[in-house]
Amino acid sequence: MTLRKLAPAAALAVATCTPSHPALAQAVPTPAACAPHAEMTETLRRRFGETLRYSADEQRGFALEFFANPDGSWTLVIRRDGQACAIAAGTAWRAEPQGSL
Repeated sequence: MTLRKLAPAAALAVATCTPSHPALAQAVPTPAACAPHAEMTETLRRRFGETLRYSADEQRGFALEFFANPDGSWTLVIRRDGQACAIAAGTAWRAEPQGSL
């Protein structure tokens, strides 16, 4: 998924999510993986080789962060007050050629 295509999904996530009420793609709720932000960042780096690729602050005090690995794995994280929750993850991410945004 490209960052351009990610923007509407990210806006929807911010509009409908809080760390205690993550967006759910399933009818049966499953909890988001939450941890202190530093711990989440380190886990994504060590376990999946994902590093921060995109970050956007939201007016209500949230931040969305997109972590990705060049192999295609990615995780979308919502951060607030030092806590972070992974709200989506997947594969097949690729960087857009420079200047395409």
